[in-house]
Amino acid sequence: MRTAWNSTLQPGKPLKRSRLKPRGKRWYRRKAAGLVYGAYHSWIATLPCLINDDACWGKVSGHHVETVGEGGEDFGNETPLCTFHHICQLHAKGQPWFERHYKRDLASIAEVISHQYEGAAE
Repeated sequence: MRTAWNSTLQPGKPLKRSRLKPRGKRWYRRKAAGLVYGAYHSWIATLPCLINDDACWGKVSGHHVETVGEGGEDFGNETPLCTFHHICQLHAKGQPWFERHYKRDLASIAEVISHQYEGAAE
């Protein structure tokens, strides 16, 4: 008797795991050019959310003000945002709306944060 589900999926047997996708050539080119700053990105994640209000939830991650596809670097181009403000607000409604609504200029804040990082590193 044939079943509708994939015959490789059987009760009591583990799922087959595929290999993780390797990083692409573009990432390695950016790293070689000095455009990937792992320590800086990790430091951004330790900061509190830029908005820091009662609606904050989720872990803090760096938001690239100028996207990597547009040539934006990591250093001096990231702001810390919690999951709610990053995904549910900024990406869902757009950066111009976000900046108007929260009265924040993300580019200038990212620049100030990069200077704080440089000052902390000295």
